[in-house]
Amino acid sequence: MAFAEKAIRCPIISAVLDAAMKPKKQSKGIKGRGASKKSDETRQRIFDASIELFRENGFGGVSVEDITKKSGTSVGSFYHHFESKDEVVLIFLQVTQEQDYEDYETTIMTSDEFAKKNELERLKDFLMFSTNANRAVGEEFLRVAISCMLYSDSDYLAYKYFLDPERRFAVITKGLIRSGQEAGFIRTDMSVDEVFEIIEVFVNGLEERWFLSRGEQPSIQVVSDLLDDFLYRMLTSRDLA
Repeated sequence: MAFAEKAIRCPIISAVLDAAMKPKKQSKGIKGRGASKKSDETRQRIFDASIELFRENGFGGVSVEDITKKSGTSVGSFYHHFESKDEVVLIFLQVTQEQDYEDYETTIMTSDEFAKKNELERLKDFLMFSTNANRAVGEEFLRVAISCMLYSDSDYLAYKYFLDPERRFAVITKGLIRSGQEAGFIRTDMSVDEVFEIIEVFVNGLEERWFLSRGEQPSIQVVSDLLDDFLYRMLTSRDLA
């Protein structure tokens, strides 16, 4: 309840949170290459059943047999379409992230309210959106993805979600940084990539604090205040500081 109340009291952030927290469209991007329509439908059923069960019972509380029973498929069919439960979660995170940022670009970034803000405010709003989109996904799913990064020799899906320089988060953030530098709001003594690295370290630090506290997270207003302080101290153009 407190989370929703904060959104109501902060109208600038409210639209951002609404976009991050709204129900997802049916998952896209999980189609198998060269697969038949029937095979795609089976894969989708397994995927949807998996995510529903994970949300209801927790990742560790769901077996492959539970998933196949709910989806009306077989264990063999599950492993034909997915390597493991971990892969289902990673695909879910990647698809969800792409949908979140696509929605942000087409709704928030094209709005009149967004256009009225300066470049530093736009960057802050996007970082707030990204932080809360991750919260909306859920701590347990993110823990699974991080475990894949730590314990797999090479996990392409986890890399795409967390580190790929072409992922949507990086592309949007760098675009906002570039615009901010051109407008004189963001420091220019560092390159776009260097500023992005600083932002990424800060955002990752917030998420790591969330993980270490076992899901106890600071309020929306606290995160907003931290971002204000970070942007002013670290990224604001020296001419404005």
